[in-house]
Order: sequence, then C-alpha cells, then structure tokens
Amino acid sequence: MSLKQDLIDGEISAAQERARMGAKKYDEWVQSQQAYLYSIFESLEELEKFLKQAGYDLTITNTPNYRYIKTHFGNGKWDYYFWFQKGKYLVANYNIGDDMKLIRKFVETVEKSLGKKCFFDSEKERNMYIKSLAKKGQETPPEPSSEVIEPEPEYTFPTIFTDTSVLKYALKNSGISSQIKGDNFEFTLDGFSASIYKSGGSNYEFKIVGKCDLEKIHKYFSKIETEYNKIVQHNICENIKSKVKKSPSMQLEQEEILEDNSVLLTIRI
Repeated sequence: MSLKQDLIDGEISAAQERARMGAKKYDEWVQSQQAYLYSIFESLEELEKFLKQAGYDLTITNTPNYRYIKTHFGNGKWDYYFWFQKGKYLVANYNIGDDMKLIRKFVETVEKSLGKKCFFDSEKERNMYIKSLAKKGQETPPEPSSEVIEPEPEYTFPTIFTDTSVLKYALKNSGISSQIKGDNFEFTLDGFSASIYKSGGSNYEFKIVGKCDLEKIHKYFSKIETEYNKIVQHNICENIKSKVKKSPSMQLEQEEILEDNSVLLTIRI
C-alpha cells in the first residue's frame, strides 16, 4: 500500500471516529495525544536544506483533503513528524507515546549539523532564544545585564473533566495528593509541577511544567481520566437504579460489567 493511500485511509478512519465520539470530544482527545517541537525555520526550503544536511528526509504528499509534510526520525513505520506553519515559523507535531530517545537524537543531530540550537519545547522558549540572537547581532554591544534564565517549558492539554467533586475523588483514587485552590488542583508528578485548572471554559485543562518524560506524564493523565470515567459511570448507574427502585412499573433484572469495564443494566418495564 502506498504512503498516499495510507494517509487517505487514515483520514477516513479519523472522520468515522470523530463522528462516533462527537467532534468536540474527538478533537480534545486528539489534542491530548500530541506534542510539538517549535523550530526557528521560516520556510520549507530552509528546513529541507538542514534536514538533508543532517541525514533526514522531508516529503510532501497531497491528498484530496490535506497536504502532508513529513519527516522520519526513526526506522519504524510510525516514527515521523508532521510539519505545519504556525505564524512565522515551522512546528513539528508528534505523538506523546513516540520514542523520546529517537526524538532527542534527531534534535541533537540537526542542531549539531546547523551549529546552533533550533528546536524548543515551547513557543515562549523559542521566541526568547530568537530575541537573544537578535541582541547579539546588534552593532553596538548591549549593556551588561544579569544572565537571562530561560523559563521552564510548559505543556497544556485539554481534558474531559468538568465536575470538581468527581475530579477530586479521581485524583485521590489515582494515588495523587493534591492541593485544592478554589476549583483548581495543584500536585507533583514524577518530580514536576502539575495542575488541573479552569481558564474560563467549562472543561478543565491539564498543565505540566518542566522538561519531563511526556510518555510517563501521559500515563498518569490516562490513569486520572480512567478513574474520572469510572466515578461518572458509577454515579449514573446509581442514579438509574435509584429511579428504578422507586418506580412500581420497573424492575432491575441484571447488572453486568462488560469487557471494556462499562456497565450493562437490564431493566424490565
């Protein structure tokens, strides 16, 4: 099967899953699986030049719906980035579960070939670096100043969490001790500062600060999400059973836990 056909099949599969889950929930799920490398490259020509110099590829494939710009960072079938333009600069998109050793090797190899730093974990970190390069290039040397400490990278992911009380128990059931400030939760994961907070919308957002192992962090996040769903499911079932118990025309015949841990209630009317 060709690369182009693989991409088209992927588009069809994604569209079907989006229809099944609902657009909002699907988009939030996809976003939670993704991470980014922010580059200093402004054009595909510039990017391709230095990637090839460092021994990496850059391919462009067009389907009826999208244009895919792709770079392999390993030999595995799924070891690749998708590139897209964000503002003035190009950004590499990859999955949180990808092999971080291969990603770090890619970054080190390209930066060594270029002779300077060109990839960053956050947009803020990248912009500060570019500003520092601009200052160094001034004809008149800048006045002495204290050393600028680059901020820690921040990773923010959308969540399905909306209920504060349910989230409180989900964190507890996940073995995470958190400090509650209003409706927000602050805690430590794998030695890094983390928080689940609301920034205006109905859903919480999950944030981690520091250069961490995103694969490990995602496992913690998935565990919290699983516990949250269990509690929501339990509350819904208990509510239904309570209504059935109070109704003279209904009777609960069977309660069954399925393979995917969902609960099937059989009610006779």
